[in-house]
Amino acid sequence: MYTKLKIKIIDNNNIREKIDELYEFTDQVDLAQWSISIAKHILGLLGVDYNKVYEIVVGFKTNELWQQYKNVRVQEIRQAGFAVHRLARETDDEIYKTALRMAT
Repeated sequence: MYTKLKIKIIDNNNIREKIDELYEFTDQVDLAQWSISIAKHILGLLGVDYNKVYEIVVGFKTNELWQQYKNVRVQEIRQAGFAVHRLARETDDEIYKTALRMAT
């Protein structure tokens, strides 16, 4: 079964099925690491120095602490995510918006 699309795109069902299979059997920490690496890559291509954007720095750091099973409360994770998503809502650039949403 395919995952529900969250954005309006023309999709390739064969690729979607492969991604869904990978997602289903991949550890959450591995997925988080992959997502952050893609977000950093895309932000770099856009010329965004994410180390200078407080919300992104906090989002990445909170996620990385969670990956290491450090003492991170659910509330801290949620607040970091909300802050980055607030940034995403403030931009009209769809690529930047998507990269930000991948960051959390």
